[in-house]
Parts: sequence; structure tokens; C-alpha cells
Amino acid sequence: MAGALDFETKATYNLDVTCTDGLLQTTDTYVVKVQNVVSNVDINVLSNVDIYVVSNVDMYVVSNVDIYVAINVEKA
Repeated sequence: MAGALDFETKATYNLDVTCTDGLLQTTDTYVVKVQNVVSNVDINVLSNVDIYVVSNVDMYVVSNVDIYVAINVEKA
């Protein structure tokens, strides 16, 4: 991504995500819907998170999220 996803500029983004293991490569398109949310919810940030992925299972990770923005990711 060249920059942040901004709901005030555009509400929906199509992102092509490419993953490789060094030998094989796959690319999928994901639709990211960004919405403004006003929230007084406390958010606890974890310093480290371990993620284990089962082969051939879709996984979604969102990071660096503005606490006032809701993000919905769908496979296109």
C-alpha cells in the first residue's frame, strides 16, 4: 500500500495480496471497507502476538488501525 486507507477519501478499496513461500506464489483480491466509528472503547495493545496458520485456510490480519475507524475485509 502506498498510504493509509482513509474513509473520508474512499470507502472501499480493492487490494491485491500476493503470498509466496519462495517456490509457489498465489494472489487474491480483497475488498476492504472503511467506515468512520466514534467509540469510547478502551483498546489494549499487545506487544507480541503469535499467529499459527493452517495450510489452505484464509486468514485476515489488520494492523495499525485508527481506533475511530472500522475496517471490514472480504475476499473478492
